[in-house]
Amino acid sequence: MMIGSIGMGAVFVILAGTVSHAQESRACSLTAALCVFFFTLFFGVGALGLNYLYGTEVSPLTYRTPIYALSATTLWS
Repeated sequence: MMIGSIGMGAVFVILAGTVSHAQESRACSLTAALCVFFFTLFFGVGALGLNYLYGTEVSPLTYRTPIYALSATTLWS
């Protein structure tokens, strides 16, 4: 999870720098577009599992299945 958070933060720093110069350079525009895909990659690696794991680990056993179903539904909708 830490790798995902650090990666998302680094991508946002690079994205902020490239978007501010996107009108001047084609390389900055391409780098900014690439950063969006890297953010999605780091989000999937680091933070996406939190939606599934936190609710099911904290809840009691009797409510674990409905809470998992609710979190999966809200994630995919």
